[in-house]
Amino acid sequence: MADPRFHSVTGPFSLEELADLAGAEVAGAPAGNGPFTDVMPLSDAGPQHVSFLDNKLYVEAFESSNAGACIVRPEMADRAPGHMALLLTDTPYHGYARVAQAFYPSPARDGAVAETASVAADAMVGNGVAIEAGAVIGKKAEIGDGCRIAANAVIGDGVVIGECGYVGPGASISHCIAGARVTVHAGVRIGQDGFGFALGPNGHIKVPQLGRVIIGNDVEIGANTTIDRGTGPDTMIGDGTKVDNLVQIAHNVKIGRHCVVVSQVGVSGSTEIGDFVMLGGQAGLTGHLNIGSGARIAAQSGVMRDIEPGATVGGSPAKPMRTWLKEVAALERFVSKKGKWRMDKEHEEQRDTVEIEEIMEMIPHRYPFLLIDKVTDMVPGESAVGIKNVTVNEPFFQGHFPGHPIMPGVLIIEAMAQTSAILVIETTGKRTGNVVYFMTVDQARFRKPVRPGDRVLLHVEKQRQRGNVWKFRGGARVDGQLVAEAVYSAMIVEL
Repeated sequence: MADPRFHSVTGPFSLEELADLAGAEVAGAPAGNGPFTDVMPLSDAGPQHVSFLDNKLYVEAFESSNAGACIVRPEMADRAPGHMALLLTDTPYHGYARVAQAFYPSPARDGAVAETASVAADAMVGNGVAIEAGAVIGKKAEIGDGCRIAANAVIGDGVVIGECGYVGPGASISHCIAGARVTVHAGVRIGQDGFGFALGPNGHIKVPQLGRVIIGNDVEIGANTTIDRGTGPDTMIGDGTKVDNLVQIAHNVKIGRHCVVVSQVGVSGSTEIGDFVMLGGQAGLTGHLNIGSGARIAAQSGVMRDIEPGATVGGSPAKPMRTWLKEVAALERFVSKKGKWRMDKEHEEQRDTVEIEEIMEMIPHRYPFLLIDKVTDMVPGESAVGIKNVTVNEPFFQGHFPGHPIMPGVLIIEAMAQTSAILVIETTGKRTGNVVYFMTVDQARFRKPVRPGDRVLLHVEKQRQRGNVWKFRGGARVDGQLVAEAVYSAMIVEL
């Protein structure tokens, strides 16, 4: 449970009350479960506790948990232990957040003003405002009802803070209009001069920063973050946006609604960010960019160009996520020398190919069941292309529609699986003493017949990996046309 020196728990709550809070449906509730006294992690929970499962990495902990109730997705219900009541919802983490808020509501504010606080005579302070020791409220500042201004915080002249706001210890706010329920954590700096200078060979002239910082409702700003005021246009943070610790937001930046900005992000001046954008930790954005709504930018990315709405990018310079991951994998492969990279001296281009001699060293299949002649275009851990040159001398043509020879569809899927086996072995580096076994086949479709003389390209792509089990999507093409496809899984096993 939470340390009672710092957090006060309320409750208890019945199972039905928890269901209402979580927006969930009760299922599998054994008689006598509840009331519930606290929230607790799966591993530590007991019969009087409620927990949650939102990440499949913790399914084993869920299956063995002693929790009396758990907030989970409906598809996980059959994995629950028999003693556990279930609160079923498609958004278990949201449900948990609401339940945890009920157990641990925000502390009540006493509305007292400390004797050592300094409040300007013409400042407007609302009802129930708490102003702690050493805090300073400037001239004509407006502090809404129910706010708390923590010790040594400084609210500058003319600043407006909406109702139920919180300004943490040592924070400073100037040139700012903030909405309701804004949380500003310790050490934050809002409204100071932006970094604006007219540069020149004889020195740099400071440009007056004449704008403000406009902060919407329900915004949270993490400790030691800095938000500069605009040069004339305002710097703006939209409703519901959450900013982590140690973020730098430069002058004239406009951030939309419900964005998430993770620690140590830097956003340069005049960049505009749409709604529901996610910026990973230490990402850097140059100035005057447009980041479309719903875009996601990976940690440590360097963004130098506009990002389309809904796009996911990574790397420096930032590029589409799939392209970046392929480049990283290829570079790691090249540096580690796990793959067979060769240099074509005539064309001076690198290619990654596994020839038939190597294929026979890597997998145990032999004539007539070795169904690939070459593997190329390999991206370790991601994808590869197998090649099968179909001839009239294939032994299966003797019995599979004599006089009308067609390659059996199951053998096309087997050729995909052999290509995947090469990809797995190349990725893991386990070239000897291992074999890759077929496990499952799903969604198999056969579109067109494969005949003698066809050159079949077997495109395989990893969908996921858990331990030594790999899942792939494969597609076979002849002359660019899809002839077969399937989703299948395989396991690499030591002999």
